[in-house]
Amino acid sequence: MRTYWRQRNDLIRSAGRHIQRIQKALTQMNLQLANVLSDVSGVTGQAIVKAILAGERNRWKLAAFRDNRVKVSEEEIARRLEESYLGAHFRRRRTRLGPPVAVKAMAAKLARLVYRMLRYGMQFVDQGAEFYEARHRQREIKSLKRKAANLGFQVTELATA
Repeated sequence: MRTYWRQRNDLIRSAGRHIQRIQKALTQMNLQLANVLSDVSGVTGQAIVKAILAGERNRWKLAAFRDNRVKVSEEEIARRLEESYLGAHFRRRRTRLGPPVAVKAMAAKLARLVYRMLRYGMQFVDQGAEFYEARHRQREIKSLKRKAANLGFQVTELATA
C-alpha cells in the first residue's frame, strides 16, 4: 500500500511540474492565461492550449473555447490573450539578438518610456502587436529597397489583390 501512495504522490508532483511548464511557456508567449483562469489544465485551458498548438492566433476564437462553468467572461479572456506592442517587440529582438541582449534592449526601451511619461506627462498607449508588425514590415521594405538601389536595381511595388 505504501508503494501505491508513493507512486500516486510522485505522479501528482510530476503533473504539477508539467502544468507549471505550460504556464511558463504561455507567459513567455505573452499570453496571460494563468492570470484569468484558475486552472490551465482544466477544460477551457486545455482547449485554448490545443488551439494555440494547432496554429490559432485569433484571441476571440480562443476565448470562445470558454467552458460555461468558468466565471470569467469571454471578453476578459480575449483581453488577456491580446498581444502587446512591447511583447511583440521583445520577441522579435530575442529572435534577432538572443535573449540576454534582448532583455537589455527592452530594459532600455522601458526606461525611455518611463522617462517620457514622468518628464513630459505623456501617457503610454499600447498599439498592439499588429501595429508593431506592420511598422516593422514597412521598415524592412524600405531597407530592402535601399539595398537594391545600392546594388543598382530598381524596385517597383506590385498592388496586392
